[in-house]
Amino acid sequence: LQENNSKFKHKWLSLWNGGKLDVVRMSREENFLPTTFIPVIGTTQPSKLSQFLTTENIDDGLADRILFVNAEHEENKSFSKIEFPENVKESWFNIVNQILDIELEFDEYDNPKPINIPYNPLAKEYLMNWQEKTVDFRNRKIKENPIVNDYLRAYAKHDDYVQRFALIIQVMDDVCSGRQSHDISLESIKGAIEISNYFMRHFKSIFHKVKGFGIESVGKRQKNLYKSLPTSKRFTISEAVCKGELLNMSKSTVKRALNNVSLYGKEGVNNYYKV
Repeated sequence: LQENNSKFKHKWLSLWNGGKLDVVRMSREENFLPTTFIPVIGTTQPSKLSQFLTTENIDDGLADRILFVNAEHEENKSFSKIEFPENVKESWFNIVNQILDIELEFDEYDNPKPINIPYNPLAKEYLMNWQEKTVDFRNRKIKENPIVNDYLRAYAKHDDYVQRFALIIQVMDDVCSGRQSHDISLESIKGAIEISNYFMRHFKSIFHKVKGFGIESVGKRQKNLYKSLPTSKRFTISEAVCKGELLNMSKSTVKRALNNVSLYGKEGVNNYYKV
């Protein structure tokens, strides 16, 4: 992806959905791909993320198309002396090869036809309920605090991610069990949602750190205060001050901490809750 080139950026946005790719170079013949699949993986420095997680990249959906993992607290380790078991390697290659050997049908232009694998009724109902609850949660949180909760807009793409994860889980499970894939099971959907939640937790942590919001932006004592306060119910200033005293925090320091709108919300005169 070339920086400051809207044409190439638009192309990457469309490739995420399997869009066509037409490559024309002066020195070579034209290459046309009617459908695409381009997996990209890499690492970067935290300081670079602030240049990427811009309002523009969030608005146009580019940031939503990347799954982030925040490898914090990763300690340097010495080389491992443990050898990877040969039977595990063999099993893994057998699984991958069986997936690659799944027979495909082709159209008159020699393009593969998609294989449709439906959801079983329980899986479909579970997915629909999850999506409805996710949409309600996202809209409510963004309305409460549109700046701090802007990262939740990425949930829109996770409606698609969950279905992609579920398909991967289902096909791998069926191959390992020696079955043909006839439908997407409830277990695959639940596993896919768990993977989606994992990536959203990491994205929230990275987004807040880059933007200076949330628990990642405060010191150790404020982090401990936040962890000590109840999550499932409201609490008063007095209750927060009592928790703060155990952490050697003054009343005024606790009050200032409660004014952090990326961590706490206020209800009425004296009631607070965790965001």
